[in-house]
Amino acid sequence: MPCPYNNDAMKKLVILIFFSLQALSIGIGSIPGGAKDPLSAALKLSFEPLTRPYLLFTGQWQNWNLFAPDPLRESLTFDIDFLQDEKKMASVPLAPESIPWMQRTYLLKIMRHLWNDGEMYPALRKEFLRSLCERWDLAEDMSLHLRVKFVDVIDPTLLNEEYDDVTVSCAPATS
Repeated sequence: MPCPYNNDAMKKLVILIFFSLQALSIGIGSIPGGAKDPLSAALKLSFEPLTRPYLLFTGQWQNWNLFAPDPLRESLTFDIDFLQDEKKMASVPLAPESIPWMQRTYLLKIMRHLWNDGEMYPALRKEFLRSLCERWDLAEDMSLHLRVKFVDVIDPTLLNEEYDDVTVSCAPATS
């Protein structure tokens, strides 16, 4: 007795289901979280619980809203000041244009993750500065001070803030 399902028809059905799920998942995942129109908000609310696990499982979780109409707006740069006897001796900017391209993604990603609100982040930033003391083999009488600057790249009048953050001595910690 022959199989009631044609092998070629079954292959086509599986491919159609795959591409339909793929298109639906990417389409729903591309709707911005703060969508204002009711149709987009309803689609995201209805289908995201189904499509999000698929996107995460297949590694397709890239958020495409960094492109128009919702581009990234803020630029985050860091300056590390070298202090000796509380006097500024030098400064190292940590911005994409000042870091060798081989280290750029690694270092700036760490720095962006360290710049979050919350009680534990100042302590993490201090530990990061201590690690730089060791990595750069700085003298024990040196200190590092972190300064942070936020700028809205589209309209700097909206956001242009500087923060003096943390200072760390390069002397070994005493127990």
